[in-house]
Amino acid sequence: AVPASPRTIALQPDDLQTSLQRCSESGDVESFLAQARQKSPDSYRQIDEEWRKLKDEGAQQGQVEVYTDTPNQCTELLRAIGGTARVVFNLVVAFRDHEAALKAYRNGLLGFTPGSTTGQGVTTGTGTGLTVDSTAYTEDLGGQVLYLAAWANQLYDIFLFAINIPAADSRRATTRINGRVH
Repeated sequence: AVPASPRTIALQPDDLQTSLQRCSESGDVESFLAQARQKSPDSYRQIDEEWRKLKDEGAQQGQVEVYTDTPNQCTELLRAIGGTARVVFNLVVAFRDHEAALKAYRNGLLGFTPGSTTGQGVTTGTGTGLTVDSTAYTEDLGGQVLYLAAWANQLYDIFLFAINIPAADSRRATTRINGRVH
């Protein structure tokens, strides 16, 4: 078996039943940031800030995968909310050990902090179908489906953000991603 790494765990084309194109910017975090810096300074700043925080918390390697039906959304992630583009953003981060991954997960990933989002549409723990340390959130924003999931599994923190993708498809993708952690 191929050893697990952020690249082998991250979103793959067959994880989605929705037909989307993999963005050319997808790849290791540093490569994604280098491309986003030119194309989308706002997204660059947010992800760069998060990556620096994660490295301070013990992150050693990261992979960003972005799939969309609208190529200009590949780095304009913040602008996808409210639009019609279908976008899936996945971040997988490897840490030095499980304790570091768990602490970083509990501190929050890309502004999504476990316990900070409560109420309808929020599922936590094993109810997500992922791990004990997981949170998933689904909301219909007037016809636009928003799905967020963040979880810690072994050495990894994983974050998935989907817009205008059926919630069942997003849940299927998270389950498949999680199944590649070993």
